[in-house]
Amino acid sequence: MFNKIKEFFKSGNVYNKKGSDGQNSYIQYQIGSNKDIISYLIPHFSLYPLMSYKKHVYIIWSELIELLSNPHSESRNKRAIELIHQIQKLNNI
Repeated sequence: MFNKIKEFFKSGNVYNKKGSDGQNSYIQYQIGSNKDIISYLIPHFSLYPLMSYKKHVYIIWSELIELLSNPHSESRNKRAIELIHQIQKLNNI
């Protein structure tokens, strides 16, 4: 299933991971390139928005990705920290 997601987005990697207990395992799909996130993932979720609180986290996260992709922003670091704190607050609900 995760390989289908990788094929769909034409980006990323699928990893088999072991849990912190060393026994339970899980599969992780990861896109590591901001360029690929901006080119594939953000347009997809703009067309097919997430629901519930994840929608709010996604909106802040996508703003953070755009901000970090622009190295010429003067207030970039300060705004990035603000956005990260907003995401942390939403995830601790």
